[in-house]
Amino acid sequence: MKIATIEQTLNYLMEYEQGKLHEEFNRERERIHYGRK
Repeated sequence: MKIATIEQTLNYLMEYEQGKLHEEFNRERERIHYGRK
């Protein structure tokens, strides 16, 4: 039970971090892209 909870928490954190990084990456890419025009 405890292991499953830890795994679920780790999976959630990883997904959350990936989503956050993806958003930041897209924002930065857009800023650079539009900044050059």
